[in-house]
Amino acid sequence: MLDKVYGKVISSKDRIRSRILTGSPPEVDLDEFWNQGEGVGHAEHVGVDAGRNYATLRGNVLAVVDAGAMGSGGLLAHREFVDFLVPPGHPEVRVTNFDVILKTKVVLELLMKDLDVPVLVDGSYESDVSKPRWGRLNISVDALSQYDPASHLVLSQEVGEEVCGGADRNCFTELEFAEKLYLLREVSRIGKAVYVSKSTDANELSRRYLGEGLHMTDLDLLYSLNPPPGYTDPLGRRLVCFPGTGQPIGEVDVFYLRLAPRGPILRVEVFPGSWEPQELFQALRGRQMDGYPFWLARIDREVRVTRRDLQNVLTLLGLEYVPSGREVLL
Repeated sequence: MLDKVYGKVISSKDRIRSRILTGSPPEVDLDEFWNQGEGVGHAEHVGVDAGRNYATLRGNVLAVVDAGAMGSGGLLAHREFVDFLVPPGHPEVRVTNFDVILKTKVVLELLMKDLDVPVLVDGSYESDVSKPRWGRLNISVDALSQYDPASHLVLSQEVGEEVCGGADRNCFTELEFAEKLYLLREVSRIGKAVYVSKSTDANELSRRYLGEGLHMTDLDLLYSLNPPPGYTDPLGRRLVCFPGTGQPIGEVDVFYLRLAPRGPILRVEVFPGSWEPQELFQALRGRQMDGYPFWLARIDREVRVTRRDLQNVLTLLGLEYVPSGREVLL
């Protein structure tokens, strides 16, 4: 059947390509919004990230989540979850939330130490709040303060039946969403973390300078313009809400920066009144690897949970030969 697909590609190549290729770079004056960076700071930073994977065995979900922080002192904080989800159900959604929950607890642990260096978090604050997608949230985020979520590994696995009145997987899932939002709101209130992402489908900058006719993400636009090391002006404050309730969780300022010639362009989210683009650029440029903040690159490697890692966990548990009914996620 693929021969028909290939035939369609050949016959429609020009029309399909024309949707994204215009034949020439966008006519945008880079100087309107890009500031060429100067100087290299000698400040340190801390990198925070988390990795996850899971396997389904006879209807039960074994989750492995690894979160940590690294800086000049080595491993500075760590949280890990290895267990079957109670109750089983919604594995992709719940394990993704566990990833954010543990990562955010590491962030809060560092912020409470009042470090004088940027605490860089791999990923997007907006994405951590809004994804994975879920419906309405029937558990109050404010009500969780009585349980002090930061003192638990994952709240649902310790007080879930007390909150839900039984083992209702939908209720447990909503409790995990509520815990995640509670923690992220606390990060916003402290306001010193910096979220750094390598990819985004945001197109605010693109729409501002290209109009609505050409469909381009901000990163597409910036890579096509190939700016020197530097940073954009802030794009404006954004109120971050959880889609299921519209409840505000925090506010962020967004800008883009590049640390090395032809290196990656990074989307940066900071909380109002915390870090300025020029300040961050100078601090991070002095401690980067191939254009990416050094300690973020290091912690990403340390916490990644590969298929082989998950297989090793199954072997240690003596469960490596139990049929799963699904492929282990990479």
